[in-house]
Amino acid sequence: MTPTQAANDAVAAAKDVPDLVTKLRVADPALAAQIEGKALVASKTPWGTLAVSAAAYLSTRYGLGWDSATDALVAGGALVLSSYAMRYITSVPISGWFKGAKL
Repeated sequence: MTPTQAANDAVAAAKDVPDLVTKLRVADPALAAQIEGKALVASKTPWGTLAVSAAAYLSTRYGLGWDSATDALVAGGALVLSSYAMRYITSVPISGWFKGAKL
């Protein structure tokens, strides 16, 4: 039985979403993880954007010696770009603030 067929059988046999996730953990763990999601605090998304913004601000403020308006502009641009980059590399949806979905 192929992995795709095993996942299809798990979907067909499931009675509800918690049952589906339980069956998919055996048939296709990666698909089960995508359905479950994860907590925001466990995600790299908020921490990556904060780290990039802080690094951009500190490097322009203390490393390059630019004025505060330019520092803020560069840090804001880094925040926007890093937000898009983090969202692009995140493969599992966020399903809660501190805990994943209760399935």
